[in-house]
Amino acid sequence: MLAFYDRGGNHVAYGIDCGDLHLYSGEPVGYLEEDSVYSFRGKHLGWYAGGWIRDHEGQPVFFTREANGFPLRPAMLSEPEGNGVCEAPARAPKEPKPEPAPIRLQWSLLSSVRFFEE
Repeated sequence: MLAFYDRGGNHVAYGIDCGDLHLYSGEPVGYLEEDSVYSFRGKHLGWYAGGWIRDHEGQPVFFTREANGFPLRPAMLSEPEGNGVCEAPARAPKEPKPEPAPIRLQWSLLSSVRFFEE
């Protein structure tokens, strides 16, 4: 299981082997596919690389324990356990990926569960 933390070091979501992303409440909110993050409705939400999820502006939204590079990560709070079950809604057809923006160091204002809201 892969834990994702926000700019305050709070655990927000976790990823499981099938690529699905869930909030710690168990609610499925999206999935990882290659270098992208999508909602189950097919909306491209952002980019995933080097342990970072970044928004369409190139700003960091979430990080993992394995994240490298900048910005500096805040201290991580302990993470609750997710259920690790691959139960999620069907995946709708994906919208085309936008061109990635240059990587920025300033944290995204979407560094919370708001990132997954459409």
